[in-house]
Amino acid sequence: MKELLQWPNWAILATFIAVVISLVLNIVLYQRVQALYSKFGAQALPFRNRDELEAAFQAGTIDRAEYEHLKRKIS
Repeated sequence: MKELLQWPNWAILATFIAVVISLVLNIVLYQRVQALYSKFGAQALPFRNRDELEAAFQAGTIDRAEYEHLKRKIS
């Protein structure tokens, strides 16, 4: 134990602990930011292009108001 607490060893140990704590905090912060982004961020459009949107409208999956709204967003 006495050898562990000598100058070079405790400095290396303290640096290692600081790096590990920093990594853990960064991971936690990243996960919280991702959760906030998925909650409040821009949602992807349900249709990638006009052809898919037109097909969904023709099949009756969406009504005319939603069709017009999404058509304006895609354009």
